[in-house]
Amino acid sequence: MKLTKVLIVQSAIEILHEQGLESVSMRSIATRLGVKAPALYNHVQNKQNILELISEEISKKVLSRVDENDSMASFSLVLRDELKKIKDSWKIFAETSPMTPVRMQMITMFLTILEQLGTGEESAMIGNMINNFILSFVADEYLFSNTASPAETIDIPNIFRMPDMSIESQFLVQLNILLDGVMKRVASNS
Repeated sequence: MKLTKVLIVQSAIEILHEQGLESVSMRSIATRLGVKAPALYNHVQNKQNILELISEEISKKVLSRVDENDSMASFSLVLRDELKKIKDSWKIFAETSPMTPVRMQMITMFLTILEQLGTGEESAMIGNMINNFILSFVADEYLFSNTASPAETIDIPNIFRMPDMSIESQFLVQLNILLDGVMKRVASNS
């Protein structure tokens, strides 16, 4: 087996799925690949570089499924879907630089879609807000999928309970509330 950057990233993703982000290290990747950790440095700089490469892979998959003519809701659904495929991806997106080449392409497309809505100079700020919503939603999905339902463990007042609907429906309702607010802001600035 020839050691490659692609193989290193695939091994890191396998470790992510099995053990989570905290277990991804140069040593754990090397052990999985049956090599010594220094051999990895011929292909990647460090753990941070591997995480950036994972974010690039996620971004490539998003870009393969969307284009500038898609709605913001469609783009957001695809981004959420791709983030859900890799455990702790929301942490990786939050903890790595968005300035990698493919991620910048994805961000540029995201902002282009926003600008087509008329967001103007506020596009980057609004884009950051929507990105933060998606990342936190995926984080909550992961957290709540791995714990007992709060309603099952403690008696909470009804005001804190989520409506009885699928998680996909909850995402769309919350995203549409956010986008409705964006469109009201655009209308008020016109």
